[in-house]
This record gives sequence, C-alpha cells and structure tokens, in this order.
Amino acid sequence: SSAESLLEPSYDPTASWVTEMSQQQILQTLPQAIAQLPERQRKVVLWRYYEELPFEEIARLLEIEPATARSLLRHGINNLRKQMRGSDCAPSEF
Repeated sequence: SSAESLLEPSYDPTASWVTEMSQQQILQTLPQAIAQLPERQRKVVLWRYYEELPFEEIARLLEIEPATARSLLRHGINNLRKQMRGSDCAPSEF
C-alpha cells in the first residue's frame, strides 16, 4: 500500500557527498601542508608514501637510524593532521 511505501527508508546520499567533498579538499590542500613540514619530516613523508621507500633506505639517505626515520614520519603525519584540522579540510567529527 502507499502508506507502507512512505515508511520505507529511502537512500540519502548526503553522507557520501560530504565524504567525497572532504576528500577532494584534503587532496587539494595536502601538497601545501606537506611543503610546510620541517625538511626532514617532509622528505620522510614523500619518500615513504610517494616513492614507497623502506625505512632502511630512508634512514640511509638521511644518515640516521631507521627508528629515527619512523619517528620523523610519525611527527610529520601528526603535523599534517594539525594543519589539515586548522584549514577546515578535515571534518572535526572524523
């Protein structure tokens, strides 16, 4: 009956639109955020995620220990998160 069809939940694409728009904003802002990282953090982030270098190779290139390379990556990611939150690209609820 028509009363039953009114009670059926309909698909609301709003959540997926918000997610897609947020991802597009992040991708547009990310290069600038990476550029603002301290030099060693920036190099580690780029080498690890864009060139997919292992930590041992990154450590060799920077003449540091692999554990230090991991630490630089962790600090770089944390700094990127702070920058992205500050630029209103990442919704606060995520």
